[in-house]
Amino acid sequence: MQTTARKGHRTGGSQAGSLRHILITPNHIAAYNRQRGRYKWDPPSKLEAYSTFDMTDSSKQYSIDSICDEFESHWASDRRPQLEEFLDRVPAALRAELLTELLQVELWRRHQESSGPDQDHYKNRFPDLVDAVDAGFRAFHSKSEATIDGVAEIDVQHPPADPLLTVDPLETFDPELTTDPLGANTPTEGEGPTKAVAGTGGQRGSSTIRSGNGGTGKAAPKHANDPNTRYRPTEMHARGGLGAVFRARDQELNRVVALKEILPEHSDKLRYQEKFIFEAEVTGALEHPGIVPVYGLGRYSDEQPYYAMRFIHGRSFRELIREFHKRHQPPTSASFFSREFRSLLRRLIETCNAIHFAHEHGVIHRDIKPANVMLGDYGETLVVDWGLAKLFDPQHASVEEYDQPTKIDVQGSGSSKTVHGTVVGTPMYMSPEQAYGKIDHLDGRTDIYSLGAVLFHLVTGENPIDGRTSVDIIVNVRQGKTRSVRDVTKSAPAALASICHKSMAMDPSQRYTTAIALADDIDRWLNDEAVLAHVPHENVLDRAGRLIRRYRSWTISGAMALLMITAISVVAGLLVNQARKQEQLAKEQERLAKVDAVEFKQDAVERYRESRNAIDTWLVQSTDALEFFPGTSAVRKRLLERAVEDYERLAQRESRDPQLTLERGRAIVRVGDLTLMQQDFQAAEKHYAAAMQIFRDAPDDDNLSVPFQSEHANVRIRIGNAYAEQKKIPEAEQQFQAAIEQLVGLIDPNQDPLSNRLPRRLLATAYVNAGKLFVGLDSERAIEYLTDGLDQYDLLGDAADETTQLGRATARDLLGQVYRDAGDHDQAMVFFDQSADALQQLVDAQPDHPNYLNALASVYVSKAASFRTRGLDAAMFESLSQAIDFYRALRNSLPDLPRYALNLAIAQTALGLAQHEAASNREAELTLTEAFTLLDELVTTYGQSSRILEALASCQDARGQVFLDLHEDPGDALRTAQDILLLLSQSATSDDEVIRLFEQLAIAQSHLAQAYQRLDQTELSRQKFDEAIKRLESLIGIQGEVPRLVNALAHTHYRAGLMLADQNDLDAESQFGIARDLWIGIDGEGTASDADSLAWLLATCPTDSITDPAEARRYAKQAVKLAPENPRYLTTLALAAALEGEADAAIKSLQRCKTLRGHWVDRDLYVLAMAEQLAGNTDKAKQAFDDAETWRMEHQPFEPEILRLRQIVRAGMED
Repeated sequence: MQTTARKGHRTGGSQAGSLRHILITPNHIAAYNRQRGRYKWDPPSKLEAYSTFDMTDSSKQYSIDSICDEFESHWASDRRPQLEEFLDRVPAALRAELLTELLQVELWRRHQESSGPDQDHYKNRFPDLVDAVDAGFRAFHSKSEATIDGVAEIDVQHPPADPLLTVDPLETFDPELTTDPLGANTPTEGEGPTKAVAGTGGQRGSSTIRSGNGGTGKAAPKHANDPNTRYRPTEMHARGGLGAVFRARDQELNRVVALKEILPEHSDKLRYQEKFIFEAEVTGALEHPGIVPVYGLGRYSDEQPYYAMRFIHGRSFRELIREFHKRHQPPTSASFFSREFRSLLRRLIETCNAIHFAHEHGVIHRDIKPANVMLGDYGETLVVDWGLAKLFDPQHASVEEYDQPTKIDVQGSGSSKTVHGTVVGTPMYMSPEQAYGKIDHLDGRTDIYSLGAVLFHLVTGENPIDGRTSVDIIVNVRQGKTRSVRDVTKSAPAALASICHKSMAMDPSQRYTTAIALADDIDRWLNDEAVLAHVPHENVLDRAGRLIRRYRSWTISGAMALLMITAISVVAGLLVNQARKQEQLAKEQERLAKVDAVEFKQDAVERYRESRNAIDTWLVQSTDALEFFPGTSAVRKRLLERAVEDYERLAQRESRDPQLTLERGRAIVRVGDLTLMQQDFQAAEKHYAAAMQIFRDAPDDDNLSVPFQSEHANVRIRIGNAYAEQKKIPEAEQQFQAAIEQLVGLIDPNQDPLSNRLPRRLLATAYVNAGKLFVGLDSERAIEYLTDGLDQYDLLGDAADETTQLGRATARDLLGQVYRDAGDHDQAMVFFDQSADALQQLVDAQPDHPNYLNALASVYVSKAASFRTRGLDAAMFESLSQAIDFYRALRNSLPDLPRYALNLAIAQTALGLAQHEAASNREAELTLTEAFTLLDELVTTYGQSSRILEALASCQDARGQVFLDLHEDPGDALRTAQDILLLLSQSATSDDEVIRLFEQLAIAQSHLAQAYQRLDQTELSRQKFDEAIKRLESLIGIQGEVPRLVNALAHTHYRAGLMLADQNDLDAESQFGIARDLWIGIDGEGTASDADSLAWLLATCPTDSITDPAEARRYAKQAVKLAPENPRYLTTLALAAALEGEADAAIKSLQRCKTLRGHWVDRDLYVLAMAEQLAGNTDKAKQAFDDAETWRMEHQPFEPEILRLRQIVRAGMED
């Protein structure tokens, strides 16, 4: 649409201020419609009707338009036309007007080529048309300035006749239609730059303003002495189509403010006043540091409204962006890492924060651009110009399909009034849905698009959309034709380009969901973290570069280590040889020589140790950072191999010096550790054997004999751990026992603890590792080993360092787990508390130490598991919440180490599942949503790591269970969980891993079967129940009748029975019978939960042959005996008592239940209704039933067990 583009840069003819008409021919429309491929050309009659509107001399206009069209077509075909040739085609009376028009086209074309003569050149060429030359330059500069912010001034009365761009001139022309309909962002002629900027975001001008006929005059504030206001306007600051901003004096507080009012020529229009007041109220309601504050709203004596706001002393974001790119032309890679650019990005983050605040309060801005962001002199970042703001409901915001015919008005600054089907905002920064005029269906994502466009302008210094007029720009916006950041600026960071691309996505659902999410991604780039929008496009080299920048100190230490390693063997040898030569000096220098030799030897040993520590630091930090990245396993493997090579090179130089030999042996041990990290057990065993050979040849020196033999025993401990990792239990225990015997022989009971510190610490380590070997296998042997280990730690006394304290706390945590699994929860809690206290002391001393905080969080997770087994929900919630707090602190302090984020999500999933089981589904939904968001971010960042995917499957399974209870449609969470677990089980490599995943898969499939039942997909439901049952039966066949698996199988049969009973299928009785027999079969070995499940089945089963209230009561009592503080078990006991007709016993159990929980839930209240009905308290029974209904509808309206209980109680009350 070249004609439209060129004519958007013309001036307004001979009469100043008059509207010009763009004459669009049928050919133009046909071409555009062919491009769109879907709309037909409007008939000429309609076009001709438009062409007659408000034209004083249509033939003259058509002549000029035709000549301009031809002139532009010459430029478009690279045939440079001569102005003189075209001027000769019109009478002398039209030459000045034509030159003004043609000159704008030529200047624009030359501007695109970055070439062109100056104004004097044209004045010399056309000495008789100097005024026309001046007018052409003025018009060009005015329009090109506006176009930088995407606001090309187009005087439209003859619009394109495409239905997408149809304008009714009589309906849409309105003098207020500037970028800010009520604002003053259009500078007046003769304005100059200044640092004082009003709260509107407009540019500061003089008090010279346009008169009504397009001339100029001195502004005299009309209300300068109005007695009805405390604000006294002193001079015009800026003016727009409708509103004006004055610099004013607050006479009460004696301060300068910006005072905004409606221009006199529009002050009698009620709707303008309503919009004006709306703008003031919206801006004033948004009390945020990033939004210009409103001081007051009032009316003058003549009832005209005004409002006062802060007068900002500063500059616009647009100005600073221009200055940055002026200094960095073109910008290099270094430019984007400069302090100046990073400071600008932080200003954009602050802008996002302000916009997010507005969105949270139901307001969208609709005109975000650099000119509407003001940067104060004291670090303030303020979003201004809320004149186009619109209210919306953040909870129900949506963007409908917007590819429909609409009206468009782009008069003046490129914005239009707010009616459905019209376009408002600045075209260069508006979203596609905004460009389509779908006013009633905009939400916060339209502002996110604009923020992305601002980021584009900040990075490139150019506009994100091509087009020389607003019409061109809007067409391109609607079609999603955004420019590529890297095409415009090749040196731009790829991650920032990805952020722009995501923010400016054509489909709103593909953009960031919130402005905070956009700000967070920008902040990630600033901190060299993984940018979520860029992760899918980031290759291994990009990630490595980012990690190197983020962990500069580690990288430098690693590089230094490598440099030291390449020279260490030479240096060490030279130093030792030098020491020996020094010992052969003359007798008169013997004493000094020996001193020097010792110093050189100590220096060599110290350098050896420093190099080893440097390698460890570099390796651990690098492999930790890469551990979860997809596609980096080869990189991580190569890092490990490189470290092995470095250690081997370190260990190659043999020495007769025993201290260097000791260090050499330790280096070989580290090689074994590294090969073990690669699961290369054979290579690890070889290196361990080589190290043992070195340590076996202990020197005669008593001071070195103990360290050599201790290190020999230490290698045995490592070999034991390698066997343990391979599940070779007897071989592992044999190595631990050999190490223990050797270390016991090294400890001299007559020496002080400090002298025995090394062998005793290793002895404690050997005991604890042996104990860990039997956790979950043999509780007696585990307790024996772990207790012996604790005894050795205690004997260290004051010699115990922080590493020893951590080991002691770990041993206590393991003992707690063993006692918990053995059912001795009181003793378990003693060890858990001791471990937590010790770790808390370490954390208090070093709050940022990740190992201590991680271990402390782990202890609280262990405590939560014990509380859950005992049915102590409140204590379990508290422990999990504490663990979550610790993991969150770890994640925040080390965001690029994903294990802490993963641990956080796992703990949140555990808490959410516990909340679900306690019928707190609303809380569970929030907790699990947070966990899911975090895991989804981890998957996006690190790809399909098996550990992350397994955690995601668990979270989705938990969410699916919550959705089953809360919502009629449970969604896809359970299906996702099943699919992930199927994928993981197919790729599992070890038997243990396959068994663990199959168990999770079976349980997830049983939940998915319930979802299919909810959706009336009966066959799929039966299929999934069958798959879950067969899978659990096969696992029991492999592992034996483990109570946990038997309980899961019983629950699956029970739920399948509920499904069949709901369908009146006679096979339901068989399913209930199998569930009952399975639960009875684990009597004595099961938990309180197993007994409660059996009691509930016997009390509520829909099949009479299974129901047995007496047996239900017996098993309920068993559950309460095992976990007397669990409210749920007390409710089951109350139900069984009520079914046997004992109302008082039931009510007594329920009162105790309420005391423990603090309140009643629907399960309690339904049973209470039954009990009160039995006691003859009909009113109380009805009230309890109604309360139960209220609770159920709020927390679990679709939970099948509760619905079955409701059915039983309701039938009893009706009888």
